[in-house]
Amino acid sequence: MIRAHRHARGILLATVAVAIVLFTSCTSDPDETAPPTATEPTTSLGSSDETPRVDFGGRLEPNVTYPYPMDLHCGLDQLGEFNGVAWILTEAPGGNPEQGAGQSPPAHWPLGPEGVDGRLTLVGQDRIEYSLPDGELIAVYEPSPDPFVPCE
Repeated sequence: MIRAHRHARGILLATVAVAIVLFTSCTSDPDETAPPTATEPTTSLGSSDETPRVDFGGRLEPNVTYPYPMDLHCGLDQLGEFNGVAWILTEAPGGNPEQGAGQSPPAHWPLGPEGVDGRLTLVGQDRIEYSLPDGELIAVYEPSPDPFVPCE
């Protein structure tokens, strides 16, 4: 239920961002450069600066790094559903803090309103790596034999 609420909040935020973009594109001077929108990555990703953020249920291309903020309420145990598959944690070299249980992530992890400001990369048919913007690997995921079940 909490994930459903957060998903609805994410849809609302995306709708507001689109409305702002549409409004500013209609009211601004076409010669002016608009500031980045909320859906554009704010951290340089090298050659993938134009890679849009991927949303839950989205399609991942191999070896493309996507901005993906992760809610830590239930820790890193479940990444989400991508390419029609639920993904579960297999390794957590950065630790597995569960904020819903009162645990805090390491101080150097970049936190935003949606959780850790991380990046995910499909590095093989059965492996997704989740890293911080500086490249530090904090979690590895594999396909789950079970369907995705939201955290409670």
